[in-house]
Amino acid sequence: MNSLPKHQRRSRPQRAASQGRTDILGPGAQGVTGTTQAVVAMLGRKWVLPVVRELGAGAQRHFQLRNRVKGVSPKVLTETLRFLERNGVIAQVLHHDGYGATSVAYQLTDLGRSLETPVGAIYRWGRDHLDEVERSRQDVDALWAGRETPRGARVKVEVPKNPLK
Repeated sequence: MNSLPKHQRRSRPQRAASQGRTDILGPGAQGVTGTTQAVVAMLGRKWVLPVVRELGAGAQRHFQLRNRVKGVSPKVLTETLRFLERNGVIAQVLHHDGYGATSVAYQLTDLGRSLETPVGAIYRWGRDHLDEVERSRQDVDALWAGRETPRGARVKVEVPKNPLK
């Protein structure tokens, strides 16, 4: 028998949501925090935003993306493209080169195009504010360098070996 008062008991979906489980909830039942975490988990992968941004210009082949997204290895780009395709953000399309040959290209789906505005906003925020973030880091680092320990850090206290003497 449940020993909690009735007003403190949680339903099965409420317990599942508090544990981060969405298997028994339905779509959209995660709540604000769960939804935000799911979106950040998807978009927070290192190469997702640059790939989505580049595909905003139109369909591109693997080698074109590899040349435009600086620093990504071919293997990681392939993994990122598969991840985005699995999540419905991009789709493979046949690309005709005009000489009779065809190859695979990638383009944003309608779902992927819906990300163009938020991705653009993230890039604009970074362009407008990263200098300010860096200055803040330098100021706090300088402040902390003047102290023996940063504010809020645990201070190690020396305990004498024989305190009664």
